[in-house]
Amino acid sequence: MKNGIKGLALACGLFAASSASAVTLDVTPSGGPTGDNRFLADIVAFFGVAISDIGFGTLNEVTIDANGEQLQFKEAAGESAFDSTLSLAGGAYSKTETVNIFNKFGALVTDAIWTPGAAGTTLSSLGGIEFSSTNGLIAGFGDVEMGVFWDKTKGSDSFILAFDDNNKNIGLFDDDNHDDYMWVVSTSQGGGGVNIVPLPASILLLGGALAGLGLTRRRKQS
Repeated sequence: MKNGIKGLALACGLFAASSASAVTLDVTPSGGPTGDNRFLADIVAFFGVAISDIGFGTLNEVTIDANGEQLQFKEAAGESAFDSTLSLAGGAYSKTETVNIFNKFGALVTDAIWTPGAAGTTLSSLGGIEFSSTNGLIAGFGDVEMGVFWDKTKGSDSFILAFDDNNKNIGLFDDDNHDDYMWVVSTSQGGGGVNIVPLPASILLLGGALAGLGLTRRRKQS
């Protein structure tokens, strides 16, 4: 559905971290914003901190830390040769943007409100967040195309979702700048409402290596 549900209320709970935070983001850090992002100046102005104080990485999960938390989703910006869609809760809400280049950072409005419910709920358990493009690319939690920017000083109650469509299927280079479709997500509770749990890429590699070792051993035993 296009431009559908204004208020989205679902039974859920998220991964509790600290009482001061509204949500916890599980991310795999990969540096900060770069000049390749068309909206770099807007990102810096939005958070009101130095570029060095803005984190960036792959978003693996969002967990609610405060009962009754409301997540406010605000379409912010995008630049893509394709139509881009944000979907929440398995498609209970979706919005598609057909404009190739647009910027709403200066006049953000709330497009959807998601009220997950009790603390301890993960958004993936409720259908998660998904970006898709008419070039055929679909990205959800844990996919490198699902990027997130946050304020490392914890002075902001918001984070920025940033989708990258990699110029898929049109023969261009992979731009990898995560500015093809961007959404601001604001929390309704907690001072410094966004808590970050970084998952280093080295841990992911180690996990993959251990899984491969286990598979090799099982094959030898069989």
